[in-house]
Amino acid sequence: MSPMVGDADEAQIQAAAEALRVRRAELFGEVRTPVPAAPAGRGPSRTTPSPKPGAAGLEMARRRGLVPEFSDAR
Repeated sequence: MSPMVGDADEAQIQAAAEALRVRRAELFGEVRTPVPAAPAGRGPSRTTPSPKPGAAGLEMARRRGLVPEFSDAR
């Protein structure tokens, strides 16, 4: 690569290198502290008891008017 004349002065190059060093310290031999991993194991606990199987679909059908309100389908 041939150097480009008038492309950037030394101060601009230093500023760009410093900005890059702040963002990507590992490129300059600096080691970042690792981010702690999320705890392994079971998933989040539910705060409300789960409804009966099919309750969500039945409620959706009621909202769409496919199941009458006075039905004993509950």
